[in-house]
Amino acid sequence: MSHRQPDCHRRCGAPSVRWEAVAGPLTVAAAPRLWSSRLRGCRGQRRLVISRRASCRPVVVCRPVCRLPPPPVPPPPRSGTGIPPPLRRCGVGGGCAPVRLSRGGGGGWPRDGAEACLWRRQLAGGAPLLPCPRRRPRGGAATMLTREYRLLLPLTPDEYHLAQLYMVAKSSQEETGQEVGEGIEIVKNEPYVGTGGQASGQYTEKIFHLRSKVPRFIAAVLPADSLRLVERSWNAFPHCKTMYTNAWLGDKFHLSVETMHLPDRGQHKNAVNLSKEDLAARVVDVINIATDLPNKIVPGEDPTTFVSKKTGRGKLRDGWEKTVEPIMCAYKVVQLRFRVFGLQTKVEQWGQYYGMRLPFLQYHRKLFCWIDEWYGLKLEDIRHMEAETKRITAEKLAASLAMKAPAA
Repeated sequence: MSHRQPDCHRRCGAPSVRWEAVAGPLTVAAAPRLWSSRLRGCRGQRRLVISRRASCRPVVVCRPVCRLPPPPVPPPPRSGTGIPPPLRRCGVGGGCAPVRLSRGGGGGWPRDGAEACLWRRQLAGGAPLLPCPRRRPRGGAATMLTREYRLLLPLTPDEYHLAQLYMVAKSSQEETGQEVGEGIEIVKNEPYVGTGGQASGQYTEKIFHLRSKVPRFIAAVLPADSLRLVERSWNAFPHCKTMYTNAWLGDKFHLSVETMHLPDRGQHKNAVNLSKEDLAARVVDVINIATDLPNKIVPGEDPTTFVSKKTGRGKLRDGWEKTVEPIMCAYKVVQLRFRVFGLQTKVEQWGQYYGMRLPFLQYHRKLFCWIDEWYGLKLEDIRHMEAETKRITAEKLAASLAMKAPAA
C-alpha cells in the first residue's frame, strides 16, 4: 500500500535550510492524538522528526537539514517560579509549555521529568521544540538536584530556635528503637568557635540507621551494613549548615541542607547567598504546614484544628500566612546528588520529596502543635534534654541490637 508523500519542498524562508523526505518506521505513541517531537543532533547538524499516532507502518516524514549552525540559545530565565512539577513552565518566550514525550513506545516523561518542559523557538519554515535551558543537564560530576524549601511558621525566629531543638530531641527519643537495629545515634553535641569571620554555634554529629526506611530499589544495590547516614551539623542560628555522608558511596553521594531563618513571609529571593550557577538550577517550593497534607495525619498534630492554651495561636485557615502575626520563614536549600548509573534521577527525585520535603512538612507540623510543651523553656533546659536524649537513644539502640543478635 502506498502512503501519501508530504510536501517536502515548501519554502522555509532561509537559504540555509532545505527539506528532504525520509522514510522509516515510527513508534506509535500511547495516547491518542498525541504528537511527539524530538530534536536530535547528527554530525553537527540538526534534524527534526515529527510523528503522529498511526499504525506501525513505514511512514514518510520531512526533516529539515541545516547547512549552517543553529543560532545561539538565549540565556535561561530567572529561577524560583514556584510552580510545582511536572507542570513547570520555563518562562522563555511565549510558546513554552509542558509536553509529554513518547518513550519506548509509550507515553511518559523524559529522564528529567520533574522539571521537564520544552521551549518552543520559532524558526523560519517551522517551529522546532528545543530542550528548555532550565532543565538540569544529564550526568556529570557537578550536576545536583537543588531545591529551596520555604517553611512559613506563626513563630518568631527566637521561638523557632528553641522549638526546633526541642522537636529534634523528642522525635529522636520516639523513633529510636521502633524497628530492630534502627534509630539515631548521637555521637557529639558540643559548642564550636567560628573561624575566618564565621559565627560560633553548636556542632552535632549523628548516625542515622535507616534499614527499613530506604526504598527497595536503593537497598538492592547497597550492602546491608551501608544503609546509614552520618550527619554533621553546624548550627550558628539563624544560619545552619548540615552535611550528610555515606562511607560506602563516598563522593558518589552528596546531600547538604543550608538553612537561614528570617522574620518575613518567604519573599527573600536569595536567603542563603547562592551562587549564580546554583540560582539558575534552584527550584523554589513553598511548604504550608496547614494546607499541605502529610502521608499520615496524627491526632492532635493538625494545625488547622489545634489551638495553643499558652499562646492562643492556632486553627490556621487558608490564607493564614498573609495575615497572622508573628510569622517567620525557614529557607532550606537542599542539594542532592546520587551518582550511580541507572539510579541517579530516580533516587534524587525520591530523596528530595520523601527524604526531605515530606519530613520537613511532618516535623514542622509537630513543632507548632507541641508549642505548649516547649513554650517558656530556656536554652539551658533544651541542652539538658539533649543530654538525656543522647543517653536514652543509646540505650534503646543497644537494646534493639541485642534483640537482633540471637536471630542473626
